[in-house]
Amino acid sequence: MSSACNAAIDNSKISFPYLTSKKIKPHGSALRNSDKNDALLVPLYYQGELVSLQIIETLPDGTFQKKNMEGGRAKGSYFVIGCINGYEITDSDKPVFISEGFATGCTLNEQTGNPVVITFSCNNYKAVALQIKEQYPDRRLVIAADNDFNKD
Repeated sequence: MSSACNAAIDNSKISFPYLTSKKIKPHGSALRNSDKNDALLVPLYYQGELVSLQIIETLPDGTFQKKNMEGGRAKGSYFVIGCINGYEITDSDKPVFISEGFATGCTLNEQTGNPVVITFSCNNYKAVALQIKEQYPDRRLVIAADNDFNKD
């Protein structure tokens, strides 16, 4: 990520148990401080408009609960990590990874430096991939799907 991108989205001081447990940086997420329960907020965009938030809360047993903002749009919505403004890919020469989850997307970007589009659901891959391919027809897309086959 270029220094211009870092200056535009400087949330490097965010500390939250989910980020620590996954060993990832915040990448455009925000922290909601609440007397009841703090949460990590990840924006969802659709056609360049902010349409929802993924809310990641720490439960009393130390696990994490993810939910979308009530009334927000999920279908076709995504978040981009890389040299971006949250919804637009500006790094033009690298393949674009498309992944399901925020932590997976962060890890892919941190390990490769490539832009990553997060779909937030395995049911959203097709809608998001078609949207990205339409916007960036010359870009190579790489689907980085989760392997949840043996997950209980």
